[in-house]
Amino acid sequence: MRASKPSRLSTALEALLDLLRDRLLRNAGYLVGATALNAGAGFIFWNLAARLYPPEDVGLASSTISVASLLAGIGGLGLGVGLVRFLSQSLRPVRLVNSVFTLAGLGGLLAGTIYLLGVDHWTPSLAVLRQQPLYLGGFLALVLVTTLEARPKSESAIARRCYR
Repeated sequence: MRASKPSRLSTALEALLDLLRDRLLRNAGYLVGATALNAGAGFIFWNLAARLYPPEDVGLASSTISVASLLAGIGGLGLGVGLVRFLSQSLRPVRLVNSVFTLAGLGGLLAGTIYLLGVDHWTPSLAVLRQQPLYLGGFLALVLVTTLEARPKSESAIARRCYR
């Protein structure tokens, strides 16, 4: 009796399973999925915001988020790239990670503070951020969280390196 040839479907499924067993490809897939989910949620959020709030409020909110993202990039000082570069050689990886996050957070807060001091000059329409302590604190918190969130997306690799 002759053995039957594997079907194209079973061959394709086996190839797909082989790809899923590869840790690098699986992690890349998770990152792509998380990015797509984040983009989709943002799209839905901004569509709802545009329908529920006046255009001026939506514009101020999106401008505030854009400025916070810019300040996070400036305040992060490029330390995330340095972390990826030097973590594998570090004798004290936990200390290095903590130092990067601390310095990036302080850099973000400094950039946010400098921006708020000159907001009347740079973007007068966002001067409302200085009018109430809640807005001021909320903006600085947004810059801080955005700065720390922007650190490398390879937290699992960092954790594996630090705690093995």
